[in-house]
Amino acid sequence: MKWLQSKWYMVTLRWGDDEYLAGGSHIGVPLFSYGRAKHIAWGATALNPDNSDLFVEKIEGDKFFYDGQWLPLEKQNETFKVRFGSDVTYEYSFTKNGIVMLKPDEDKMDFSLWFPLEFLNQSPDHYSLRWVYSYLKNIDLFSSQKTFITTPRSVDQIQAFLETNVYFPLNFVYATAEGDIGY
Repeated sequence: MKWLQSKWYMVTLRWGDDEYLAGGSHIGVPLFSYGRAKHIAWGATALNPDNSDLFVEKIEGDKFFYDGQWLPLEKQNETFKVRFGSDVTYEYSFTKNGIVMLKPDEDKMDFSLWFPLEFLNQSPDHYSLRWVYSYLKNIDLFSSQKTFITTPRSVDQIQAFLETNVYFPLNFVYATAEGDIGY
């Protein structure tokens, strides 16, 4: 039996004389879904939100078919530092629908513990994955969250911040150091 590993990790950050942040985040996302700091604490609830879509793609060489035309695949290299070993670099391809998933025999990492990807080898088709968190790559999320947690705020200010800074498909509940509670 294969077990799904946790998508969460715990983090504690300290800076300055008395600033801190302790909480949990999703792997690969530089935000805290739940946590506490000097002026605020918050949590989140979700009932298995639909946060990804899988697309069947027509790909030939370095082009993909989209909206009646062949377009070039966007390429991105990612280098991973390996402790006591050589760096590993992957080249990923993207369509308008998301990242093109590698077939398991092409993949250098074993994701079978996390995702049952056997179906990828059972079809000549290519698949891309759109994941809501992948659209966050060009936003300075940590700076906005750091400002949010280090500045005392009223419930109304917190609500306004959350309404204009949508990062996760989650429902937030929060409490201030003054005893105000909101959701």
